[in-house]
Amino acid sequence: MTFFEMADRKAKLVGEIADLRQRIAENKKKLPNIESAEETLGQRKDELQKVVDEIAKLDQKDPATTQALENLNARRARAQQDIKVAQNDLEGENSASLKTAIKDGEAALQRKLTEQQELERKILEMRTPAQEFKSQLSMIFAALIGAVIIGFFIIAYVDDKVRTAIFSGQAGIQFLTLFSLVIAIILFGITGILEGKELAALLGGLSGYILGRSNNDKPASP
Repeated sequence: MTFFEMADRKAKLVGEIADLRQRIAENKKKLPNIESAEETLGQRKDELQKVVDEIAKLDQKDPATTQALENLNARRARAQQDIKVAQNDLEGENSASLKTAIKDGEAALQRKLTEQQELERKILEMRTPAQEFKSQLSMIFAALIGAVIIGFFIIAYVDDKVRTAIFSGQAGIQFLTLFSLVIAIILFGITGILEGKELAALLGGLSGYILGRSNNDKPASP
């Protein structure tokens, strides 16, 4: 998995984790109401069954039972209405399914949190494209410095006049020093160690020094 793929996956995980937490919170908030509605529904069903049993025991042909039958029918109607209300409160859900959903949601949340932590660890261990670019550029500049220094000494070794001119004075050492300093400053700028103002100050100082040396080295006019 590339850096960008891991970054995309992490962004998706953040959204999925937020959704899971919201659903779990909603289910936990809803659970007490569902349990209360289930308890009410059970009570009303028991009451309705008792009323039905009492109605079945009455001798409906006996005129004396007419009033009792009317009362029982009224109780049955109220119980049936209460049952409908409780069923509407449940909205087709039950406490068992909610508890299962909460448990499954918490397990899924833990898995996603673990995956997110693993992705973050891998992202920290992986070089970003910018870091890779800086590393490659630093190696190129280091190789360039090495090549220039090696070439400098090879030329000095091959040619006696060049060697005498370089090591009898300060020109050769100054050249190597200034070249190395310029490359080092550029590398510090690329890697972000030095900011724009600091880079400008250092490069300006070096430029002034080089130009000043050049003017001092010019032969005096007759």
